[in-house]
Amino acid sequence: MFKEFINISICMLVIMISLSCQNQEREIVYDVQNMPSIPLEGELMQEELLAPYTKQMKMIQAYLFHFTLQYENVCLVTNEKADTIGCFGTVGNGPGEIIDWAYFSGVSSRQDTIYIYDTDAKRVNSYSLDVSENGVNYSFLKSQKVLEQSTPERMASSAIFKIHRLANGYFVGFRLMNSESLFTLFDENLNEVSRFGDYPIDKGLVGGEERLTTYFDGYLDVKGNSFYYGVSRFGYMARYDVSDDGHVTKVWENMYSDARCKVEYNNLRFYGENIEGFYAFAIGEKYIYAAYSGVESGEMNRKRSAKALYPKTLLVLDLNGKPLAKFGMDKCFVPLCLDEKEEYLYIQHDDPDTSLWRYKVSDILKHL
Repeated sequence: MFKEFINISICMLVIMISLSCQNQEREIVYDVQNMPSIPLEGELMQEELLAPYTKQMKMIQAYLFHFTLQYENVCLVTNEKADTIGCFGTVGNGPGEIIDWAYFSGVSSRQDTIYIYDTDAKRVNSYSLDVSENGVNYSFLKSQKVLEQSTPERMASSAIFKIHRLANGYFVGFRLMNSESLFTLFDENLNEVSRFGDYPIDKGLVGGEERLTTYFDGYLDVKGNSFYYGVSRFGYMARYDVSDDGHVTKVWENMYSDARCKVEYNNLRFYGENIEGFYAFAIGEKYIYAAYSGVESGEMNRKRSAKALYPKTLLVLDLNGKPLAKFGMDKCFVPLCLDEKEEYLYIQHDDPDTSLWRYKVSDILKHL
């Protein structure tokens, strides 16, 4: 009996230590603010880029796609010298057109099919694509409606805010309003498979109640079947992997700054000295290149401009989210992307005009 008691006590102790380690792992905070900042210089591609307010930028078929509503078009397409090749997509209510806020959701492995999410209509449009110096050729293939199961009708139109396609055909959607998880996994036909994703901050929040998750909004990106998520309101990033049979695994999650906040009426309220987090990142074969703000959120009110929060810091992390180097710039920037060979990192600066810069990846990695 005494021996059984000892064995049970040892088991309980191991479980308690294990849980303690798990909690501690989740609460690890990398001290990004005190990392030494290295100046980073690049090559100016063009004095001004005619793609203002761009939130996403991707290199597809060796051309740069700057996703922003350009009058009647969805995005501007340029070559690596920032010369305009043409435009992609049209805005409107017709077949294959985007009603509002075109969101880049992915491209096929052969890069001949592109997926765009219409955030107003809550549907993913797919298009065949062929780009050359002579212009941009595309044709509408199909449109698929995104509608979650067990989502109240009053919230169905706003449930999925962003969506990305994985290499294995699954889609991952960020849920704007929910009670138990941040993301929904869909199959290739956009039928709901499962829901996943813990709140980066849940202490004090009451479970089971529907609430807006805009304070957990941030940047999402995909590399193969890995899904990366970074929060803008504070320094948090996580990686999830999705298997071919639809099983989701949280690979890691890291904090890069303390979230200075409190809970009021089951919603988060951030203090002015809270440090802003991730605004964009590009995922390479070995490294993550991230646009990190590192600015107190109170700067927006003090300077009376949202641009006060825009990042001037480029973080380079390994694929486990460990920060390896920190680079400072004299201009704010967002977004950024890698070329297909990962020889250059393209960054869109926005100070005072929108301009495109190119940085050699080898010059960045020599500081790691």
